[in-house]
Amino acid sequence: DYDTTWQSPATDRIFKTSFVSVNFNQASWTQVSPFSTSPLINVGGFSVTSSAITIPEDGYYWVSFNILFSSSTARTNPGVSVGINGSLDATIRAAHSYIRASNGHNESSSNASGILNLSAGDTLNIFALRYAENGAMNSAAGEGSFNIYKL
Repeated sequence: DYDTTWQSPATDRIFKTSFVSVNFNQASWTQVSPFSTSPLINVGGFSVTSSAITIPEDGYYWVSFNILFSSSTARTNPGVSVGINGSLDATIRAAHSYIRASNGHNESSSNASGILNLSAGDTLNIFALRYAENGAMNSAAGEGSFNIYKL
């Protein structure tokens, strides 16, 4: 006989926020400011600005994002990568969000996830790059999410 109910430990660290509209049309990897500063979930002391989320304690964290993009420029493809402390990091990166911008195909989404070993005070950022044609590729305000969970 055992208890099958799950209870969250007192030390949980969980964070979730959505995105604001930002143009990801960057010629080289560039840090952008896509985070909503009104988190949907903030358990455990994370802090957020439009460009960075600060980690509250040392440990391994599962980090994921899902960003909805729209564009009226044909053949755009936004690249998205998570950065650490303002530096590009290739551990969590997406490059699969081709937007045809023809026959109603004006949206796509980018998503990726991974585990990072982080220290208290580290910041997570988003970097943007255009992989294809030059044109506006905007994240959708209030859509998608950036998620952090301490393992």
